[in-house]
Amino acid sequence: MGSINMIWNPVNWKICFEGKSKITEGDIIYKMIIGEGDDFYSYDITEFISKCNYDNLIRGKYSIMRFPYSEFPILLFNERNELIPLVLGDKIKYTEYQQDYLINKNNENKIFIKK
Repeated sequence: MGSINMIWNPVNWKICFEGKSKITEGDIIYKMIIGEGDDFYSYDITEFISKCNYDNLIRGKYSIMRFPYSEFPILLFNERNELIPLVLGDKIKYTEYQQDYLINKNNENKIFIKK
């Protein structure tokens, strides 16, 4: 049996921890359950995200791209369709597969990878 992972709609994400950022002063960071997986047992898929990024995502200002089986299951894009970090001041994290996918999609959808 293979694993089955699902990333939920952001309005259904659940905050399991809230704290102050050690990277960016004044930033609040959520640890959120963003989905679930099932293999030999059920498990939560979690991510850290800045409160302001999550708020912008819920308002429809930002968007995500889902990669449920990746080490980094979501990528976040701002209103200019630029790839941005989930946590303010952190580096953007993605796999080589995701980078190749975004480069190929860039030709179609004008996705921008900021480094």
